[in-house]
Amino acid sequence: MSQTQNNKKINKYVVTAKESKLSLGDGDSINGDLTVGEGAGFDSTVAVTGVTTLSSTLAVTGLTTLAGGVSFSGSFGFQIQEVTSTQETVASQVGAVSISASNGTFINLESFASASAIGACQLPSLSSTTPGTTLFIYANSGSGFMEIFPNTGDKIGPAGDNAGITVVGNTISMFTALDDAEWIGAEFPAIVA
Repeated sequence: MSQTQNNKKINKYVVTAKESKLSLGDGDSINGDLTVGEGAGFDSTVAVTGVTTLSSTLAVTGLTTLAGGVSFSGSFGFQIQEVTSTQETVASQVGAVSISASNGTFINLESFASASAIGACQLPSLSSTTPGTTLFIYANSGSGFMEIFPNTGDKIGPAGDNAGITVVGNTISMFTALDDAEWIGAEFPAIVA
């Protein structure tokens, strides 16, 4: 194990504010918390090569890029974003409730008040969304349906600019930012009892 020494101690390992470098070799481990990017002068980038095992919780904020394969031996979940549509009878882009690209990957979109209500939401603006960002929207509307709209000037392919698409209640739709102008997506079939 190599390490630089100066002013940041993590258990018995020390990381400097100037270099922020800690190297672990095969079989080396850190027991306890490891915080990166806290305080002035710290580079908030962590590069990991080789096999890495996490035996506890990993909390990551900001854009995270994983190259190569990722496998999970336990459960995997999405943060849920709760959104309630305020439109009861007429769905339009102007009155659609906005959803965020950063407040949860899975959106539980509830209709206004009744099982037959029309609900509407508006996807985040593609000009401020990273291509590849994927959102799942659950149309939680009983026997009703929901309208999903792009943000102003965007489109959900194959529909045109600003045009909404209709999804059936109790279904999940997936939307992926293809680029800075178009969302692409798919609607999963409903589970029937």
